[in-house]
Amino acid sequence: MSSGTHDWQPRRWPNDPEVVSDLRSWLAGEGHREFYAIDADLRGADLSGGDFTSAWFMSSNLADTTLRGIQLADAECTEARFTRADLSDANFAEASLDRANFVMARLARANFTRATAMDSNFQGASLAGATLVKTLLSGANFTDADLEGCNFDRADLSEADLTGARIDGTIGLVRGPVVVQTEPRRILLDGSDLEEWFRNHGSNMTVRPPSAPPDSVDEQPRIIAPVPVDPHQLPDVTWTSSAIHVDLPHSQLNRWVQQLGRGPEHLWEIDVRNVASVQALANSISPGATSLAEAIRHVRAKVLVFTKLEQLGVRNRPVLIELLHTLPTALAARKASGTSLHIGLVDLSADKADVVIAELGRAPTEDVVEPITIFDYPTMP
Repeated sequence: MSSGTHDWQPRRWPNDPEVVSDLRSWLAGEGHREFYAIDADLRGADLSGGDFTSAWFMSSNLADTTLRGIQLADAECTEARFTRADLSDANFAEASLDRANFVMARLARANFTRATAMDSNFQGASLAGATLVKTLLSGANFTDADLEGCNFDRADLSEADLTGARIDGTIGLVRGPVVVQTEPRRILLDGSDLEEWFRNHGSNMTVRPPSAPPDSVDEQPRIIAPVPVDPHQLPDVTWTSSAIHVDLPHSQLNRWVQQLGRGPEHLWEIDVRNVASVQALANSISPGATSLAEAIRHVRAKVLVFTKLEQLGVRNRPVLIELLHTLPTALAARKASGTSLHIGLVDLSADKADVVIAELGRAPTEDVVEPITIFDYPTMP
């Protein structure tokens, strides 16, 4: 991360004075290690060559910016607007790009390895020579995009729209089905039909059969199983099962308190907004624990609730990320030992709940045998 590094400066600062002030403070090493520009206006900037690894640009406006060679690995760019931006040679590895807007952007040779860009819009964009290995692109719009020479190996292109896209020289094993035409009628192809369409358009891509299991080496099974919650039919929670409850409403939390009672052996509630470190969080869960995973594995409660979670993300994002990456393996370990645990993540906006679910999906999977159920609650009191 380049925070506090003075050998890089923007070639052109953003037009917005408030964003300029934030950027200067960050470059001087003040505040967070990661740069935060949530719902910010960065238009007018030339940030070429800057290292913004793990930065937050959620819902920010970067239209018409110059960002050649920028480092945005592991960055949070959900719903960011990169319309007509020059992102040649940019690094988006493992970045969150769901619903981002790349219309008419220049993305030649950009790296999207393991990024998530579901429902993103690449209409008319130039991605010639880009790397999209193991990238989640389901529902993405590539209408009229230049994809010549792209590497899509093990990318998920399910429901992606390639209408009018140039795909000469593209390679890789991909998941379908793919939209290949929208007018006069929508045509969705998969399997051998899609492979034939690829060949007829100069592509060398092959298609993974719809029934094919995940590759044991190159493609881990998805351990996160999000379940949207119907507000009129809340999940029937049993205290012998385990699950993570994202954006758990206070009304549901209060019902659990009435059923179980508060306390370290029943429902244990932790306000995380001012947690200073991962070790401090571990000690608040299980005093004496040497790690966060150990703390969660050995907590005696049936329900462990983390409140003020969004504030933790703003004040100490590394602790939040470590918590989210630890939860699936810790729950798997409890299940293997015959003990269950429900995790409640409280006080999240709808946008931040989506980010939390995406981050849970990036958690290590080596020790997780069965998918972890994630209850995704709508906005409720």
